[in-house]
Amino acid sequence: MFGKIYYNIFFLFSFILVMGQQNSVTIKIDTLSNKSFAELKDIFYENSGNSSIARDIAQFTLHKATIVKDNRAIANSYIRLYATYFNDIVNGKKYLDSSIAISERYNLKDLLAESYFYRGSLHYYSGKDEEASYDFLKAKSYVTEKEGIYYKIIFNIGILKVDIGKNEEAIQLFEECLKYDLANGRDKTRKQDFSETLYAFSTAYTNIKLHDSATKYSTKGYKFAKKLNDSSHLMFTYIEGNNKFFQKMYRESKDSLLKSIPYLAEIEDFPNLAIAYHYLGKINEIQSNEEKMISYFKKVDSIFDETGYAYPETRKSYESLIRYYEKNNDSENQLFYVKKLLHIDSILNNRYRNISTSIHEEFDTKNLLIEKDFLESKLKRSEEFGNKSRRNIYILITLLLGLSTILIYNYKKRKKYKKKFLELMKLTDTPISSEEETRVDNEPISDLDLNEETINSILNKLKSFEGEKGFLQKGITLNLVAKKCDTNSKYLSKIINKHKENNFRNYINSLRIEYVVKELKENRNFRKYTVKAIADEAGFSNSESYSRAFYKFTGIHTSYFIKNINH
Repeated sequence: MFGKIYYNIFFLFSFILVMGQQNSVTIKIDTLSNKSFAELKDIFYENSGNSSIARDIAQFTLHKATIVKDNRAIANSYIRLYATYFNDIVNGKKYLDSSIAISERYNLKDLLAESYFYRGSLHYYSGKDEEASYDFLKAKSYVTEKEGIYYKIIFNIGILKVDIGKNEEAIQLFEECLKYDLANGRDKTRKQDFSETLYAFSTAYTNIKLHDSATKYSTKGYKFAKKLNDSSHLMFTYIEGNNKFFQKMYRESKDSLLKSIPYLAEIEDFPNLAIAYHYLGKINEIQSNEEKMISYFKKVDSIFDETGYAYPETRKSYESLIRYYEKNNDSENQLFYVKKLLHIDSILNNRYRNISTSIHEEFDTKNLLIEKDFLESKLKRSEEFGNKSRRNIYILITLLLGLSTILIYNYKKRKKYKKKFLELMKLTDTPISSEEETRVDNEPISDLDLNEETINSILNKLKSFEGEKGFLQKGITLNLVAKKCDTNSKYLSKIINKHKENNFRNYINSLRIEYVVKELKENRNFRKYTVKAIADEAGFSNSESYSRAFYKFTGIHTSYFIKNINH
């Protein structure tokens, strides 16, 4: 959790939250001709539950504003169009750029503040911290009065300051936000935002080792969040577990982290889950429990393999793995994790350029490269060294057994692949499902305290999300889709488990693979793409996670599927 507030990126939706909160109604565009811009604004929000209709209204408003040369209405129309594309970073940024251009030309300061703020949110969400920082500071420069959007801006500037280790400066900004929240009763009207402010305090104080202050805010946040009845209080249990770790109170830290892990896993908060596993691994390392230590560190690594995202805090997991395998003279695994750490460093350096010098401690990049070369040379010498005569005795036997095994294996594999290929070619609208067992929450849907109408509404919005191919967005999260469906992550997770018979990650990946299979079958040009290009098109963070998902859901590799389609 340290060096980065890995809470769900709520600020991206501080404007978008309006979208989807009201019941949408079908409207004909030709009925809008005589409406004023104020009336068009109201109609837009009345139909915000349907992004397609809302988009049409925003496009109509833009067209009308352009004809009458109402520059404020033009800029506002671009902002509303961004809102209808909030899960599409490319289109969202395009409309915000247009809003910024028109607002700068006509000195519309309030709209410049909004547009830069929303663009900063998009940049942060896509991992571009420097661009986000620039946009947030630009937004702040255009705010003329200290009101709602000002505090949203400085809160997110505070988050970026935590990013680069300027926690004391971040705390000053959080204090401004807290005073505003209390003065305007936001602890009663915007409870989730108020809870996140308390969480930010606890994180920043933990970072600078002011443990009593961290505990003060985590305790206050825990009690406040406990009243929300959504289990989010366990986030404060989690951050206090980190705080206790740095106080060397390992028993209390372990207890808090273990209590928070089921919730982190349920809401698929992979960053904090990885960090929790990391500190549990460090506790077992300190207590000389190597078996559990390695188990937790490998869980950290499995999250990296699954998501493709790396976090500064968990980097030390790989340092410990390298030391462990070095101590046990396992050069192969030692080299494996040295290479993995080099890859992670390249990711961290790309995003955390401003703090890259403080990330690397014992294993900096130069030393890692030296160690990598040494291990590769050592393994090569080991392979060349040994009893040549004994090797020769085994060569013939190995070749014969190997050849037989390969022939049998290849025959069975070709037969299996052919069967899988034919099954995929026969599929039309049948959803692709993994052959592996998927664990889902079997809690009855009635236990969610949701009526049938609400459940059907969420399912319809999921259907709209699928139809608009929102699953192709990189870095899609359970929380983002929950906001899109006007619900919270816990309810959405349960509904997906019940009605889609999958957890959220498998649900998204199955939609992506179904999209890829359809494109490969119908689009000749798509078959010419590299695996990396296909992975990028389908929303995967890297080609490795895409390849694993394609094989998991189809039983064959992409190259085999393309080769057989072309023949």
